[in-house]
Amino acid sequence: MSKLSANPPHLPDLLLGRLIRLRRQELGLSQERLGAVIGVTFQQVQKYEHGTNRVGFSRLVAIAGALRCRIADLVAPLDDKNMLATASPQINELTQAGATDLLKAYCAIDSVQRQRALLRLAEELAAMKIPDAEPDQT
Repeated sequence: MSKLSANPPHLPDLLLGRLIRLRRQELGLSQERLGAVIGVTFQQVQKYEHGTNRVGFSRLVAIAGALRCRIADLVAPLDDKNMLATASPQINELTQAGATDLLKAYCAIDSVQRQRALLRLAEELAAMKIPDAEPDQT
């Protein structure tokens, strides 16, 4: 049995990683860039973001500095036991590729009617069970 399957990440580590990823994406930083700023490889950033490796306090200080936020901005949500139980799905959804871009575009729409239309479209697309197209072979 591998070490990873024997010791799965703890929920607070997963949530902290997702919060780091969300803030990094919000700033438009790549994992490579964040890693360079804090002195680790992009693979290590991936491990932090997935909760595979725990973030030590000195590294958390460096990450917060690189992400131009306070340490409390990254860890305060984890202080609420209800947050630990309920936030994981929402944070996971926000860290999906394109999710924050879609949210920004939605918020930029100046009409409630158009926002609702976009929401209905997104819900209809989500309900469709159409297989992805084959990758382009060119």
